[in-house]
Amino acid sequence: MKPEISNALTNALTNGDFETGNMSGWWVGIPLGGSANVVTTHTGNSMPNPHVYSPVSGTYFAELKTDGPGSFTTIRQSMTLDANAIITGWAAFDFSRFAFLE
Repeated sequence: MKPEISNALTNALTNGDFETGNMSGWWVGIPLGGSANVVTTHTGNSMPNPHVYSPVSGTYFAELKTDGPGSFTTIRQSMTLDANAIITGWAAFDFSRFAFLE
């Protein structure tokens, strides 16, 4: 997810766009068999024409993998926003247990 904050609180998140190329600023919870990475692309597993995921903007996005139902890979961080702040972002889900956040 690449959050965009509507008012001038651009520093509300640390590395909110993952453009450091790593998960700095984020708390990361990875279950057995899961993973959390910052990547530039991901190729899905649907054959014969796998979809290639790329960032909506910037160079990087977060790739979270679980190990199936009931398994949750999570990233989070706290922030303080004004009452009227609006946060937007992007998420994509690959049937092979990957989620992509920008």
